Amino acid sequence: MKTRHLLFLALLGLAASALWVRRQARSTPTPGVSPAATEFKAVNDWQQSIRVDPRTDYTVDDATRRRLHEGRLRADPKQPPKEGKN
Repeated sequence: MKTRHLLFLALLGLAASALWVRRQARSTPTPGVSPAATEFKAVNDWQQSIRVDPRTDYTVDDATRRRLHEGRLRADPKQPPKEGKN
């Protein structure tokens, strides 16, 4: 019975010390950090500054499409073969 009481008191003491340390850490400022470094712009403000492109006409004429396709075909032989790899 006494060991249970000692175990309970030890756990209670550890919990109390953990709460005290956590409370002290919140109340003391971080050393070496200037107040200006903690003033960051909110993420929502940054996200609201992004503008969406509303255009839906991304059509490419046939000449441009052919030219891009030929460029890709020319680039394919330049890549080394992947021999010896699983």
